[in-house]
Amino acid sequence: MPKLEQQISTQHWKNFIGEQRHDSEAILHIMDPSTGKDFATVACATVDDANLAVKLARRCADSGELTRERPTQGVKLLLRVAESTQEIERLRYTSKWRFVIS
Repeated sequence: MPKLEQQISTQHWKNFIGEQRHDSEAILHIMDPSTGKDFATVACATVDDANLAVKLARRCADSGELTRERPTQGVKLLLRVAESTQEIERLRYTSKWRFVIS
């Protein structure tokens, strides 16, 4: 009986900055160790991307939009961001997936 291989297209994730998706020439490849093929790719942020994100974050902070929420809501949001960041770092260092930046 012939072996059937499932066709899986590689998912590409872009950076989300200022309500827009930004791609990059530098790509992080996430390889499936069972097949040796890319499972996903992620756009690596550039210095310009980071500067734009900081500029937009400063604009948001200066607008007062973040302080209109009740303090507990802001804390909950920041805790979710922190948990997500910790999960990404945990996966990066403990995962079987191989991350390669090209």
